[in-house]
Amino acid sequence: MADGEGGDGLEGRVLALARGGMGRVEIAAVLGLTEDELAALEAEQPGFAVAMRRAEVLEQAWWEGLPREALAGGHRRFNLAGWLGVMRWRRGEDPGAPAAPPPAKPKVRYDIPDNGRERGRALHDSYYNDRDEAWWRDEEIRETDADVRRAEEALRHTLGHVRDEERGLAELRAKLTWLREAPLDAEAPEEFLADGEETDDDDGWK
Repeated sequence: MADGEGGDGLEGRVLALARGGMGRVEIAAVLGLTEDELAALEAEQPGFAVAMRRAEVLEQAWWEGLPREALAGGHRRFNLAGWLGVMRWRRGEDPGAPAAPPPAKPKVRYDIPDNGRERGRALHDSYYNDRDEAWWRDEEIRETDADVRRAEEALRHTLGHVRDEERGLAELRAKLTWLREAPLDAEAPEEFLADGEETDDDDGWK
């Protein structure tokens, strides 16, 4: 039977319900049947049994397609936690049980570039002992601490320039407001004048 076959019959109705995510129990309820009556109907009508098997696939496809459709449609409020709970319940798991811990990550050792600094022994040298490793770690801590201090000093210097620029911008905005609103014969406030600059007694402009 094709997916759309029997659209006006019982099989077609079952497939239509499954396309909306309804499972076996929900389909039985909509048809007004108990689960036992639904099973008996499958045993009596092979075509209906095939439709129910197809319905399981359609139902699963509907549920599994929800997050994909949400991502494709840009829906940021998709309830992922609720969806995961339903999927775990559908697999017979306890939705309230904690998720299984992820597999342990393998322990690896990274060979970090020295950025031009001289090293007496490479970190991947298989012959260093615990004392050597502790020494290299302390050395790395000292150098990294110095880098952090230099970065903090550079940041403070940059923030100082930013504050100066913000003050200058505020002064320019105040001057612009005064120029727009002051009468023509008004004398400019001293804070708007450069050092040694005087106002023009004729029109009030600098």
